[in-house]
Amino acid sequence: MALMKLKSHGRPLRKLRLQLLDACNYRCTYCMPQNPVFQPANRWVDPEEICRIVGELHQRGVDELRLTGGEPLLRPEIIDIAENLSSLKWKKFGVTTNGERLSEFLPEFHRNTKVDNFNISIDSLDPDHFKAITGRGNLEKVLESLHHALSLGYTVKVNVVVMRGKNDHELEAFADFAGSTGVEVRFLELMRIGPNHEDFGPLLVPSAELRQRLRHRHLRPVVSPLDNTATEFVCSDGARLGFISSETENFCGNCSRLRLTAQGELRPCLFKDEGTSLVGLHGQELDGALSRVLPQKPTGRLPHVDQPMYAIGG
Repeated sequence: MALMKLKSHGRPLRKLRLQLLDACNYRCTYCMPQNPVFQPANRWVDPEEICRIVGELHQRGVDELRLTGGEPLLRPEIIDIAENLSSLKWKKFGVTTNGERLSEFLPEFHRNTKVDNFNISIDSLDPDHFKAITGRGNLEKVLESLHHALSLGYTVKVNVVVMRGKNDHELEAFADFAGSTGVEVRFLELMRIGPNHEDFGPLLVPSAELRQRLRHRHLRPVVSPLDNTATEFVCSDGARLGFISSETENFCGNCSRLRLTAQGELRPCLFKDEGTSLVGLHGQELDGALSRVLPQKPTGRLPHVDQPMYAIGG
């Protein structure tokens, strides 16, 4: 019998964000409440079951995988999980990380896995501002990890959550950084997720405004797949910039992502704070669960979600 293909409202669902845990060693203001409560390790799905579930989704059409958290490098078995998942054929296999501990893991990633790209969150290029936003981050270590990854041939993208009055004055510095390093810097609009909901308005900087402020760099659009989250540009100096406009130019109608939480719940959207557990499900039971989740994927932007970002998976 043919396996069901993952679709929602006619859209193939081919990208999976796999949350390995919700804990993080940072306390970024836009992601964490003041006193976050993390799930205990005994609630994480064990590595064998993770790989089984991901394998089932891969058979049904998922061809891009990204490991997320919290901070995924805090998961003790991350290399084993990544190595086992490397047995599957992926168009892209990446990790999203704050980068502080990445350098120490890179030799094992390079030797034992088929991970081919890293997204590193860097919300300021000023060490003091960086520490203020992250609560405790060490920018020097993050930049060391970034350059180490580049030296090993990995594709690296930098994610910047832009907040008015906090880091939006660094647009030019980030554009220069993109040009000098060759990485793509992606500017993310602040989203109405968790603790951001009340403070959202004054902090939001629309992508259109960012592009206008960078217009002197002669942004030239890059043709991208319809299900890309970022609108990408190349500057006249060769710098590559992306804009993820989740609030003002949302891309929900073409979104191809699913999310699997550290507890094994499949969620159809970042803005859905409930999911259906796939743990222990096989055959018709698994397909039945998928048939319940997939139609819940929205075609338009939902207003907000109360659950914080770290609890959902970045």
